[in-house]
Amino acid sequence: VEKDQPWKIPNNVTHPFTPPTPDAREVVFAPRGSTASTKEDHWPQASEEEEMSLSSSDIIKVIEDIEKSNAAVKRDMQDKIVNQFYGCTPKKILPTPPPPVKRHSVPGPETMTPNVAARRQLAFTPKADRPKYNLDAVYKHLFNHPIPRAHSAEGDTEALMKIIAVLGPPFHDWVEKNSRKLNTILKMW
Repeated sequence: VEKDQPWKIPNNVTHPFTPPTPDAREVVFAPRGSTASTKEDHWPQASEEEEMSLSSSDIIKVIEDIEKSNAAVKRDMQDKIVNQFYGCTPKKILPTPPPPVKRHSVPGPETMTPNVAARRQLAFTPKADRPKYNLDAVYKHLFNHPIPRAHSAEGDTEALMKIIAVLGPPFHDWVEKNSRKLNTILKMW
């Protein structure tokens, strides 16, 4: 015994997508504003053989056609709404604006332009070397030899701690001697 397929609608059942059968004793209402009689509202009926011959691929094709038509209607409605809201957009690119009007002025004296870029001159004499304050130079100045194990994390850290041990006490003495209380400094506001 073959079972009915799940998408087949039983006879004498009103469904939104199929018309009622003529032998069904149900009242069919015409849409509002329509003057059609109930007999005119019936769709042409397919025979039972045609109903049984529908395959799932046929039904899927019908559903896809309905979805495509719905998408087309939706696009058309969106286009109408956009055109109504924004109006017609220009099809051509607007011309470029005209160039600004140039004013001819009377030539004045030329501004002085230096031939050489300005460079800040430090107080060193040209022959004197500028002092270097990198870790190697300070360590060599204080201890008269280069850093052992230079450029390694342990060697540089050890050198920095030795420099702090040597320069720390004189720096603290200088701070104590030259310090001022904060309440003696005049406020700027």
